[in-house]
Amino acid sequence: MSDLRSFDVELIHQPAYLDPQTSVLPTFALLQQDGKLYPGAEAPKLSKELALKIQDTFLFIRALDERMLASQRQGRISFYMTETGEEASDICSTAALDSEDLIMAQY
Repeated sequence: MSDLRSFDVELIHQPAYLDPQTSVLPTFALLQQDGKLYPGAEAPKLSKELALKIQDTFLFIRALDERMLASQRQGRISFYMTETGEEASDICSTAALDSEDLIMAQY
């Protein structure tokens, strides 16, 4: 895993609106490489149950991707797009929804 500090980026630890005159897009980061919060960052309020469900979903999607990609490469299915590296955008977005909310997904 690369260290964000090795690139020329601005790290922010609180969500903020961007100045429309700037061309710099800051990177929102809560955790440092050692897993500790950045000074000034606030951890989201998550129950232990929800945090474990999010982690379980990450692991499930990674395992599913590996199996489906292997099946595609073996010719057992014709097409599959992996989500490797993009899991958080889907998992964390849907974690904020209620169980009754409808999701209509497509790529």
